[in-house]
Amino acid sequence: MLRWVAVAVLHLGLVASLASPVLAQDATPGASPVSGDLPLDLPALTLLPHDLDKPDFFLEEGWFNTTEGMANYYATRHGLPTFEVLGHLRAAGYSRRYSLSFVRLATTTGGAATPEGVSNPVGQRIVTAITEYASVEGATAGFDYLERQLEARDDAFQDIPLTTPVGEEAELTRWRGVHGPTGTPLNAVYLTFRTGNLVAEVSITDWMNQEPDAAEVEALAAKLRDRIEEVRTTGAPGLSNRLVRVEGKRAPEGYLVREGVPITSFAVDRPSGTIVLIEGATYWATDVYQSVLNVGTVDELDLALYRSATAEAASTWLAEHPVTLLEGEEGFVDIEEIPDVAVIGEESRVFSYSLREDRRIVGYAVYTRVGDVVAGIDVASSQNTPLGVVLELAEAQAGCLALASCHEPVALPEAHAAGEPALQASPSATPAA
Repeated sequence: MLRWVAVAVLHLGLVASLASPVLAQDATPGASPVSGDLPLDLPALTLLPHDLDKPDFFLEEGWFNTTEGMANYYATRHGLPTFEVLGHLRAAGYSRRYSLSFVRLATTTGGAATPEGVSNPVGQRIVTAITEYASVEGATAGFDYLERQLEARDDAFQDIPLTTPVGEEAELTRWRGVHGPTGTPLNAVYLTFRTGNLVAEVSITDWMNQEPDAAEVEALAAKLRDRIEEVRTTGAPGLSNRLVRVEGKRAPEGYLVREGVPITSFAVDRPSGTIVLIEGATYWATDVYQSVLNVGTVDELDLALYRSATAEAASTWLAEHPVTLLEGEEGFVDIEEIPDVAVIGEESRVFSYSLREDRRIVGYAVYTRVGDVVAGIDVASSQNTPLGVVLELAEAQAGCLALASCHEPVALPEAHAAGEPALQASPSATPAA
């Protein structure tokens, strides 16, 4: 499976703390309350790398943010009680928010070094985000509260005249600040606009003491508006709505391949500080969506959805290539297919493996197909995770694919979630029904 999220998580906590527009909150998106249709695929509304037209920017992270998390963020930002901000957001019908960030690395920008005292490699960050409200009226009220009333309280926010109108209402703002622990100047320009019941944001934040170009932010906002209109008209892959999620857990998630275009990300090797680019892979899938998290006694739970052009193409891949995907993972050894396991979804295959550098870490990978989507559920653990747990997650994921939407997160089996020891399933054993 692709693993950029798992690698990138090494630095997410640090860089997120320096970037005002990006928050790491609970990753479970609630169902859209607007109409009886399926929820909007918010991650599909954000900009793609080729939209930026900046080959030196790389994928950093994507998150769903809860109303409570955003209320705490705005309250801290403007010096207000969280309950006060939360009350305004709930009254407006603030539903959910997804943000996606790309960064240019300071160490590759004209040979400049990472700012002294700042142990992260970011030179500049571009964030696009989409917030969904329950109604157009609520979005209008929320926009007024967050973009006008709150920012009027703080002299650090300075409105800039818009060159070209975007959306039904919009605010272009410049913000200047300082990263407290290091004194590093921070400069940001962001544009927020409303279209229907959605509020969209584009921001550029700079850590190299440069002023972001407001005209560039306006141009990106126009592209974001066009993307939203395109998805509303032609539809989206919908994979974010079909991903199973674990109750009470948070994780970065997002598209690794969109519309056939692979996305390059990066990671930081902490012992050496070396920056490693992770090239986006070209897959049979037209769209790939992934989340990686740690939960209970699991060292890593990797969930990925691979959408192909047809159900036949997905079936062919499942029959011929999953073992190739596992063999492509550096450090995976002892890969074996587990026979005689009950079929999950329309068809499925199950594998076991271990890690070369630590044979105590054993993994199970389940691939299940429903229609034109193959789901990969990969669990690696040093705590004897039962195969039955992995199969249960795979069953839940297949159910989400069949329904085309996951409204509720799933709970892990009680003993596993609590971290209690369990017997490791034999690779040749058939799980009990």
